[in-house]
Amino acid sequence: MSKSDLDQYFLVYLQEALRDMEVLDNLYPYHNQRHVFEVFSEAIDLGLRSNLTFEDLKLLGFAAMYHDHGFLYEKNNNEKLGAEFFIDRFKNSADFSELELKRVVNMILDTEIDTQTSKPLSINRDSLSAILQDADLYNLGSQSFFDWSERLQRELNIDLDIFLNNQL
Repeated sequence: MSKSDLDQYFLVYLQEALRDMEVLDNLYPYHNQRHVFEVFSEAIDLGLRSNLTFEDLKLLGFAAMYHDHGFLYEKNNNEKLGAEFFIDRFKNSADFSELELKRVVNMILDTEIDTQTSKPLSINRDSLSAILQDADLYNLGSQSFFDWSERLQRELNIDLDIFLNNQL
């Protein structure tokens, strides 16, 4: 399956997921539509480079689309709330089996990071979780590192010098 075929498959779903997140653009400089779109794009690119099947790319793509939807409700515990949001939206859909729903939920939950250690809070529950985690943090190695770091620093309300000294 080509990237353009995947883009066509995901288009309506991604538009819907991004529309949900629009309200966050003014609340969160980092966790907003742009972040979700970029995580989704990076996850699909990594999945294609990993030669994932369409089924795995589908699950990875949906986990990327909904991994931060919990921010619609609250900043803390957002992974659990995002997983619940995804389940509520798709539990009666023919798009997912019960096992597939569980896999997407597990990937979303696996994006939770311990703010003290900057490490995942759990051992990955799904084989695709590492790809989603890499996509979620891809900007650490990108040309936009300083822009995204500044956005995260503003969102966390931390002095930039302190933030960068603790992160670098």
